[in-house]
Amino acid sequence: MDKLRRISHDLIPPLIEEMPFDEIMRDFLSFLTSKYTLSIHSVRTNKTFLELNKKMQLFRIFQTLTVNILKHAEANEITILWKRTHVYSCLIIEDNGIGIPLNSKKGLGLKNIEMRAKTLDAKSRFKSPPNNGTRFMILIPTKSND
Repeated sequence: MDKLRRISHDLIPPLIEEMPFDEIMRDFLSFLTSKYTLSIHSVRTNKTFLELNKKMQLFRIFQTLTVNILKHAEANEITILWKRTHVYSCLIIEDNGIGIPLNSKKGLGLKNIEMRAKTLDAKSRFKSPPNNGTRFMILIPTKSND
């Protein structure tokens, strides 16, 4: 029953409409605190919430990145910065793992991230020096109806 609850929670986090994005991230990562050093920083100068569709797309990007860290990075530290202003929303995720090999092909996860970023009209980028972790950043323009 717990496994089923976790799977359904991962698909659509409870109260996603009402919860700020930083709380959704903290809730999703809560099971990692025994295995990883987590650092989550949040700055919000814009008190409005992301619209539900944008929040879901961003959560799926966050989820994919987190799963990739767990599966491939061999990291023990994860740092997250979430910043939301009246001009943009920015998510940065860093790990101290082995990085992405220079000659690796884009897998389904990375292609999905690119597609989701495009639907958000966002700019995204990876930085992964060999054996020096990975850094992902996505910058989403904030529109007046968010």
